[in-house]
Amino acid sequence: MVPVAGGLGDPTLKADVWVSILQYENGQSCSDVNGTAIDVVQPPDSKGVWIENWTVNACGTTLVLKVTFTPDPKGGTNYGITSQ
Repeated sequence: MVPVAGGLGDPTLKADVWVSILQYENGQSCSDVNGTAIDVVQPPDSKGVWIENWTVNACGTTLVLKVTFTPDPKGGTNYGITSQ
């Protein structure tokens, strides 16, 4: 399940990112997590790397998570998530 519309990834990639966010928050004893926005902050560069900000509400706190997407030369896309 993807929290909201937006972003450049396909539904599977967005679902993978969302599961990672939920798993992290569950590890922080937070199970009340809702996505509110996905905004592209850097379009794909010459290597295909792009950055999105994912805004989520986690147990009453609004977080903006920076998600960096990097195409894998073997296929698919890798991603990394950092908080801002």
